[in-house]
Amino acid sequence: MEGREDEGHRSDVGWNRLPDYGIRYRRPGRKAGLSVTGCDGGRKTDHNGPLELEPHRPLENQPQRLGWGTGVACRQFLDLRHRLRKGVCSILRPRRLRAFLVVVLLVAFGKGFGALSQQGVPIRSTEQAEQAPPASFDVLYQSGISSLRAGQADRAVEALTQAVRLNPNSKPARCALGQAFINAGQQVESIEQFQKCVELAPSDLQSQYNLGQAYLRLALTTAGKVLESGDTSSYARRIFAENYVGKKAFTEAETQYRLALQGEPEARDLHLAIGDLYLRMGKPVQARAEFRKVLDGIPVSLAARYRLAEVDFLQGDFASALAWLRSAIRLDPGFLRSHADFPELAASGSSLGDVCSRLSKFALTAPDDSALTFLKGTCRRNLPPRTLRMPGNAVSGDTRPPALVSAGDGHELTASELCLAGLCKACEDRLRSALTARFANTETVSEVGQCEYEAGDYESAYRYFLDLAKQDAKHLASLYWLQESARRLAAQSFDRIRQIDPDSYLVHVLSARSWEEQQQTARAIQEYKAAIARRPDAVNVRVLLGHLQWKWQQYDDALQQLMEALRLDPANPAASYLVGDIWVQKHDPEKALPYLNKALSLRPGFLNAEASLGRALAQLGRFQAALEELNTVASADQDGSIHYQLYQVYLKLGRNDDAKAALAVSEGIRSRHKGVLLDLP
Repeated sequence: MEGREDEGHRSDVGWNRLPDYGIRYRRPGRKAGLSVTGCDGGRKTDHNGPLELEPHRPLENQPQRLGWGTGVACRQFLDLRHRLRKGVCSILRPRRLRAFLVVVLLVAFGKGFGALSQQGVPIRSTEQAEQAPPASFDVLYQSGISSLRAGQADRAVEALTQAVRLNPNSKPARCALGQAFINAGQQVESIEQFQKCVELAPSDLQSQYNLGQAYLRLALTTAGKVLESGDTSSYARRIFAENYVGKKAFTEAETQYRLALQGEPEARDLHLAIGDLYLRMGKPVQARAEFRKVLDGIPVSLAARYRLAEVDFLQGDFASALAWLRSAIRLDPGFLRSHADFPELAASGSSLGDVCSRLSKFALTAPDDSALTFLKGTCRRNLPPRTLRMPGNAVSGDTRPPALVSAGDGHELTASELCLAGLCKACEDRLRSALTARFANTETVSEVGQCEYEAGDYESAYRYFLDLAKQDAKHLASLYWLQESARRLAAQSFDRIRQIDPDSYLVHVLSARSWEEQQQTARAIQEYKAAIARRPDAVNVRVLLGHLQWKWQQYDDALQQLMEALRLDPANPAASYLVGDIWVQKHDPEKALPYLNKALSLRPGFLNAEASLGRALAQLGRFQAALEELNTVASADQDGSIHYQLYQVYLKLGRNDDAKAALAVSEGIRSRHKGVLLDLP
């Protein structure tokens, strides 16, 4: 597509920004680019292992600019860093997984899922399936897998649902059904199945991975719904701010947080978020001022006290840091047990080492108590062994959720303020009586959900906000907190992968995706290669690496990875498309055609392949055929590039009026998105 390489690399930007190799897919019978049931689509099959990857629909290529547009369902939400909500009572923020910030690798089935031919395989009714002999499970299971590979999600759901009824403890069937629900656009149902997979095999990396990516996919879609409601709502502003934080564009993030605060002047958690932002910017004075604003409004706020202790600790003012921690302990004696990640916004290890070195001297004369022991334990956890000598015993490794205290009963605070203060038990006690009433209102249920979220019980929070979203699909607060809960649950799943096997190839893939989203291409490539070294037959990882190299126009390196992927899996539509498009970019359309046609035969409705095929045909001078291909995907044009190609083809055909109209549409699309696209740092 002409003019797309002017910024040094190529990109996939459209309905959603996911590691999907640039795939856009539309289901048969639906208009191209307009089917929006979630951030999912066609699937990529890895015949050499269980890592699951899935191309998505619809995704259009354009210059690498990150945008959030109204009416765009999941537009690039994955580019966000996971900005954890500040001001929560527990301040229970899991260690920041770089992987969670960016990763949603999707599902492909391995050789063990060998498919039967779908033709001639009967799909029995539920009653027949329940009465069938055990052997019928294999037939139903293989039929479901065959349907998945054929892109027939509804039929796959039917067959695999019956298979699961026959054998509820079959992890492969559960996981396959989860993937079928994904392809059918039923994200909540997919999460339920992947939860079962984890229950059946808690230590299985792939099960944890599938569950995490299912939660994250739901978060993406839900965030898209928030943005569809308008890009000026306070919740949209929060998302924009989080996006900027992830890009380290802190000034822009502050602007968005301030705009959100204008819409929610009583949202003290936004002051905490701004304070955290100032800490990242190296502005402790401004950070302290923001945290003080929260404390002025809610004197018993554990969140503010914790943050102030963090600021003073990093500044080396240990006496003040201890005073804040001790005041928090008086409100909640179990408070410190849940904060193994303190200081959560510390800078580099070297600066932390300097702070801890000074703390070791301070601790020689300071009276020992639980607060000081906590700070000493912080240094032991965050620095390599023998880096410094710290007097006293190590703090307990207990990382249980915070105690739910009732200290707030003597304070005149609303339930929401109690949650923000950290007095979760008091918050819940006040709200649950209303929740058990016959007709609990939306706001009450939402507050209970926030209490659960702020207590670190993200699963319960997820269920509350999911129920609210089902009742009112336009309630922005519920949608926002639903996606926050889902993202936190995804983070937990990805964290478990690291805990189970820190050197797993999946961990390297997660890290690669993180570096990729930070535009650290060399480091991302290094991590992908590390993953491939640990699992050479992982086709999907090779495709991800090839996709990254394709995006940055490293075509020769990309071809090396993609051709090896095709050797391992000749029926890989993503690899076929990328190889074909590389030859289009190299202006060798004769070499491109076989790969693009193969991609389309494997995955009908593969929009990127259709667009690339249109360009290849134009390069060959087959303008009428190119016109037909481009018109097939024109309705999915997200950045104006397809209509610009149409403009060029119309000119070649001498259809000047049509060319003028196509150019006008192209410019109109570009103009509509100009105001919402965000420049990469």
